[in-house]
Amino acid sequence: MSQFTNFERLALVMQANSSVGDDYFVNPKLIGELVTSGQDWALNWEYESLDKVAHPLDQAVEETVKIFDMYRHLQASADEIKFDKAITSFPGFDGNNDPHAGVAETIVEKLDRYSDLRGATNNSHTAASLRLYRRMLETYTPLLKAMHAAGSGGYRMLNAGEIDTVLNARLS
Repeated sequence: MSQFTNFERLALVMQANSSVGDDYFVNPKLIGELVTSGQDWALNWEYESLDKVAHPLDQAVEETVKIFDMYRHLQASADEIKFDKAITSFPGFDGNNDPHAGVAETIVEKLDRYSDLRGATNNSHTAASLRLYRRMLETYTPLLKAMHAAGSGGYRMLNAGEIDTVLNARLS
């Protein structure tokens, strides 16, 4: 168990960074942006030496990642079978009312993850988007579990029918 808190670790690393210069492994600008924007949950994503601590956005982070994973799978599957790419583009989260939007922006823009996901930082401009993604997840999750249960590596691309089933869950 470490003798330092995350705050103490960051303070020591920031001091070391200012002493050593730009060649050190931390990005003071990123740390400042994450802390001042309330997205400090991402500090241990970027710097794995920091302990994971509870954060008010933890549920939104976990759900955003699940939604991104689902859309990444939909998009990769659609690309492989030449399915219409436009309908698998991620519409985004409501930038005005949904904390998932800030989480998504942090994951993609600040941490450079899911940058391959078409539409990852879009603003859907509708509070209904999260409800629709949750419906899609309710349909997608059993498909994913069935893939894992079937063996063969536990992962494969979705077929056209499965893509339609997941996307149509938005309409029910």
